[in-house]
Amino acid sequence: MLGKHRAKGGHIMSIQRTSFLASTALLAALTASPGASQTAASAGSAVPQDSAANAGDSGDNGELEDIVVTARKREESLNSVPLAVTAITSGLIERAGITSIQGLNAIVPSFSQVPAQDPGTNIITVRGITQVRFGEPPVALVIDGVQASSPDQGTQELTDIERIEVLRGPQGSTYGRNAIGGAINITTRLPTNELENQLSAEIGQGLYYRLFGASSGAIVDDTLLYRMSASYTNNEGRIRNETLDRKVDNYESISLRGRLIYKPTAALSLDLRGSYENLNGGSAYYYPLFPGQDINAVYPVVSNRGGKGERRLRDSSLKADYNFANGMTLTSISAYAYARAATLGQDLDFLSYPLAPGFGGLILDQNRRTESWSEEVRLTSPSDGRLRWLLGAYYLNTHRDVVSSAYLDLGPGSDIRTVRLSNLPERNRNNAYAVFGTLDYDFSESLKLSLGLRQDWDDRKQANPATGSRVGRTFESLQPKASLSYFFTPDQMVYASAARGFRSGGFNAESLIFPRQYDAEIADTYEIGSKLSLVDRRLQLNVAGFYTDQKNVQFYRWDSASAAQGILTINDGYHYGIEGDLTARLTRELRVSLGGSLIDSKIQDYNGAALYRGNKLPHVNGWKYNVGVQYDRDLGGGIDGGLRIDYQAFGDLYWFIDNLEKQKQVDLVSARILINRAPWSLTLSAENVFNRRYNTDYFSSFFAGSPTDVGFPNPPRQLNAKLAVRF
Repeated sequence: MLGKHRAKGGHIMSIQRTSFLASTALLAALTASPGASQTAASAGSAVPQDSAANAGDSGDNGELEDIVVTARKREESLNSVPLAVTAITSGLIERAGITSIQGLNAIVPSFSQVPAQDPGTNIITVRGITQVRFGEPPVALVIDGVQASSPDQGTQELTDIERIEVLRGPQGSTYGRNAIGGAINITTRLPTNELENQLSAEIGQGLYYRLFGASSGAIVDDTLLYRMSASYTNNEGRIRNETLDRKVDNYESISLRGRLIYKPTAALSLDLRGSYENLNGGSAYYYPLFPGQDINAVYPVVSNRGGKGERRLRDSSLKADYNFANGMTLTSISAYAYARAATLGQDLDFLSYPLAPGFGGLILDQNRRTESWSEEVRLTSPSDGRLRWLLGAYYLNTHRDVVSSAYLDLGPGSDIRTVRLSNLPERNRNNAYAVFGTLDYDFSESLKLSLGLRQDWDDRKQANPATGSRVGRTFESLQPKASLSYFFTPDQMVYASAARGFRSGGFNAESLIFPRQYDAEIADTYEIGSKLSLVDRRLQLNVAGFYTDQKNVQFYRWDSASAAQGILTINDGYHYGIEGDLTARLTRELRVSLGGSLIDSKIQDYNGAALYRGNKLPHVNGWKYNVGVQYDRDLGGGIDGGLRIDYQAFGDLYWFIDNLEKQKQVDLVSARILINRAPWSLTLSAENVFNRRYNTDYFSSFFAGSPTDVGFPNPPRQLNAKLAVRF
């Protein structure tokens, strides 16, 4: 590890790409052919079948249910949408115990989110495009129509959720900048006319407990409706720092959500929502990895300083919909968001003693604060016409301030902020503008065309308050998308698409280590896929193959010695892969879901020389698959029982562009038992059943400037019990 970093060479042969695309096209054509299926879908059915992830909600006739999604900013049947999207309904959210975006890992192909450093930091990877730590995310995160403006919002708790849609592949024509790898579209539960209340209490290992409550009803019947929820979580933690003799993964959080819907007329609807979340806990509990140690093993946390983490989230929005008599809808979404995250008192050498006894090691404080205002206006045509269109405009104003400070560690008992060695402040301001439109045209019941186009301008400025230096630049991109879909039957379709995604460039904090500016990233993706409902709509099979060409691929590097961090770029790279998911309802009580992906990636040009050429892009799982089994049964006496088991496996992930260190195969199992006797329910859950330990984050000393390599451990096994009542 130390001192063994070197470049790896390789040759990229264009024939590999050609053969991949040809074989994927043949696969899609064969699986979508009417002769390849044995479906008995009725000729009058106009709605294709749902995706593989919708276990937990079904009709009484034994079929998988139809799902309506808003992935393209209008209500559509899931299988009529010509893109790879997994829709996770409220039934599966409850049965799989999904309370964060990370919970999607075991369900969604080509997708992962892992924690790192502090409560606001996460690393999302979708289809080979990866989160840049403290940079722009690879997906658009949209909650009730409002797009998140800070990557620190990606780790928030998900409560009272109706549906989660995960779109894979560039969605720039719909969501704009940063939707370069896809989008996560989250819909919270709507207020109801009838009074509904819910209370739950959950306890578990690590002195974990969580209280949750929700209420919904009418203030004025059919006119003014409300919904509100609150949760409180306290976790003592289970990862111990051996030097300090205390738990370091502890946290305490409170989350509040509220929503009002006002319908003064049949044509006008106003949707006011707000949320608040505070979290305090441990952070940066990395541990040193010395030469000769296995980087795929987990070792004790021994740092002589215990980091603290904070996350503060606030947001509010007002959505107005006006439905004209001719069926068109005018929508306005005004939103405000505030996000603050910090890691405080972080030991930068992660050793059990100061790096240089008698002189001291280094300690880091880092504060990130983002405040934004946004406005979106769009006009949407009726959804039942042969020609459907949407026109819109978007504006975002963002203030983002980051301060990283390094202090001298003078040893036990000393004030950690006595001697400050460095202070790297940055003040970022940006105004983003966009105009966009989509057009869908049905040539016939079988052949359909979809077009999208969006122009984004991102005007960015950065100042260093300490030195007075200023830089600025406008990053812009035209993001087109085109897809053609063919329906053999209303329940069987194939599609082909081409799309461009754009992740804005920006500025690193002023330092002697990293360049001040980095360029925007562009990804062009070509995709073919199929969505097939088979066996009397009891089986759903979705397959997609894709090829993505990337320019200015962004990646992250940290330097512990100066407390500086920077985003760098790879000139040229590409990745290609195949993914699929399948859901089978074997009986009325039993269903099985499968999913998986294979992705290969290459660095074609790192910096104009041979360095790293032919290596794989970092933080991309070469393969990933998942299996879910769900069994629900009426036990008699008004009691329903359910069992769900989820298994996921992934591997072949290279941590850095040198490709010297790789994450080996990881296997994870979770299980949940649900017993329901209205109005009460009891849930017993086990996460990471076999207590598999591995690193969710890893830094080599070469890429971190630290005295050793360092790893960040995953949570150990967690056993919980939850009691809930609805009334």
